[in-house]
This record gives sequence, C-alpha cells and structure tokens, in this order.
Amino acid sequence: MGNESSNKKTDLELLAGEFNQMKLRIRQLIEALQAQHELFLRINEARLQVALKVSALAEGSAISNEAGPISLQDIRPDKCDLSSYVAIHSSINDEKKTYADRYLKHIVGYAIEWETVIIEQVAGSLKQAKGLRRDVDHYQSKVESMTLITNRVLAKGLVVNTKLITRSVRNEEKYQQSRKEYDVFADNLCTILKEVTTKGWQSLHPILLKLVEYDISVGSDESKLLSNLTQVAESLKSIANDNGLQSRSGLKILEQVTPVQSKSSNAGQVEFEDSSRDIQLPYEQKESYGKKDMISGDYRATVGNLPIATLIK
Repeated sequence: MGNESSNKKTDLELLAGEFNQMKLRIRQLIEALQAQHELFLRINEARLQVALKVSALAEGSAISNEAGPISLQDIRPDKCDLSSYVAIHSSINDEKKTYADRYLKHIVGYAIEWETVIIEQVAGSLKQAKGLRRDVDHYQSKVESMTLITNRVLAKGLVVNTKLITRSVRNEEKYQQSRKEYDVFADNLCTILKEVTTKGWQSLHPILLKLVEYDISVGSDESKLLSNLTQVAESLKSIANDNGLQSRSGLKILEQVTPVQSKSSNAGQVEFEDSSRDIQLPYEQKESYGKKDMISGDYRATVGNLPIATLIK
C-alpha cells in the first residue's frame, strides 16, 4: 500500500512538471503576442509619419499632389481619394488600427483566458495535493517512530505502555486515512493533468488558426491599398521625364557646384559669375527612366532617388 502511494506521488510530480513547463510556455507566448501587438502599432504610426514628413517637404512643389496633403484633416473623410502617398498610408493606418484591436481582443485575449483557466483548474489542486502529501508524510513518520519505540521496549522484555499503544493505534488510523485521501485526490489530479497537457494543442489550435487568418487578411488588404501607389509612381515618373531628371543626378550636381563662383579680372577686381549654367549641365538622358530593367527586373529610378536640382534653379 505504501509503495502504491509512493508511485502516485512520483506520477503526480512528473505530470506537475509537464504542466508547469506548459504554463511557462503559455506565459511566454502571451508576452510575445503582446510585444507584437505593440510593435504593430509603432510601425503603423511610423509609416504614416514618414509619409507626412515627405509631404511637408513636397508642399508647393511639382510633386505636392503625389506626396499628398501635409495634414490628415485635409484628406477626404470618405477615404475614396487614394491618389497620393499620404492618403494611401492614412487609409492603411486606419485599417491596421482596426486589425490591431481585433488582434488584441481575439488572439492575445484568448491566450490570457487559456492561461487563467488552466491555472484556476490545476494550480489550486496542485497546492492542495502538496498539503495532503505533507499529512501522509507526517503521520507515516509518527507511526514509524512509535513502532521503533515499541520494538525497543519489547526487545528489553518489558511490557509496552498502554498510552504508547493507544497513540500508535491512533496515528496508524490517521496515517491510513490521510494516505487514502491523498491517493484518491492524486488519481483525480493526474487525470486532469494528463487532459490539460496531452490535449493542450486543442486549446492552441484556435490561436494558430487566428494568427494565420490575421496574416492573410492584413496582407491581402494592405496589398490592395498599396496597389494604388502604382498610379502615384507613374505620375512621378512622368514628372521626372518632363523635367529631364535622372536617378541621383541632382545630388551629383550639388556636389560639384557652389552657389556663387568668383574669378579675378585683369584689373585685379573680383568679378562674380552666375553658376546657373553649371546647374544646367546636361544630364545623361535616358528615355527608359523609371522603366523596368530587363536583366535585374528592378526599377532603377526610384522615388527616393529623384534629384532636387529643380529646387535650386
């Protein structure tokens, strides 16, 4: 009977170890999900701020329409105008905020609820099992001590004291009762722990499914909105071709030209000459500006590399 109780203790300890490992991993998952949610919001806001700063620099220039309004209040309330960089990213920002709220509620919230349920279901029972086991060990120790004393008295050929016998019987009864209670409780708890740990994947399944669906939905909707940038890109390429702009050509000119250049006359006087003719140095004209490179498949002239020579003319 004692060996059986000891085996139950060992089984319970093994299952408790598996449960604690699972509980730790759920907590780590929750923390990772919360961190990802916060990152979604930060990246979303950062992308919109980049668009607004670009728009502020482009205000009043030839590309102001493509960059978009410098204030979100200037964007049409119905969100139908997706013809500028700011308007498109403003729509993406609003949509992703909605998705982030759903992510927090349906994914992070579900994981927290999962953790709460298993802790309420198991953690208290594990604590109770430890208390019952302490009772078993306590009375077992007393019974063994009484037995040792009794054997010593008998070995000396003496008569065992009646009080000692009564105490031994009482502690033996308490030991048997506590062991019985522990064994029954441990059996039930082992069953629960096996259910929680071996079928934990069934509780994880909805989280994984929601994550997959979230990625699909966000990626699809963002792709649809970003497709409107094609129109913005074509407009920017047209402006570049109309103004004879090439990738980084404006920056190269700025590196070579100072605002005012001087030269000395024969009479020793300093004369200033206009450097605008240097600015008008011919670009390496290419009719294929902004067109797709047939070898690499990349667009060589990107919006970020457009020259700013027109701003200093």
